[in-house]
Amino acid sequence: GRLLTDSTPKELLEQSRYHHAISLQSGDRDAVKTLEALDGVTAAEQDMVQRRWILFTQKDRQADVYRDVKRCVADRKLAVSDLRMEQGRLDEVFREITAGSMS
Repeated sequence: GRLLTDSTPKELLEQSRYHHAISLQSGDRDAVKTLEALDGVTAAEQDMVQRRWILFTQKDRQADVYRDVKRCVADRKLAVSDLRMEQGRLDEVFREITAGSMS
């Protein structure tokens, strides 16, 4: 084997595309569309494995967008539960790092 990276777990989490993405549960696609339209949200993706929606945000506005999403959910009484900011996903980073090493 060979060393492909030498980083702390925190540094690896920061490499994840899910780092500071907003994760939520909702069966209401209209609620998700409302949140997806908020300023600073760049995309929405459904995670079928974890049965969650992921809202990706502009990198420099993550905390502000998270606050705006929470406010929108409360103000509009959207059918959303388990709203949280993702820390990142080590499995995704591992796959990215090792994808090219198999050749």
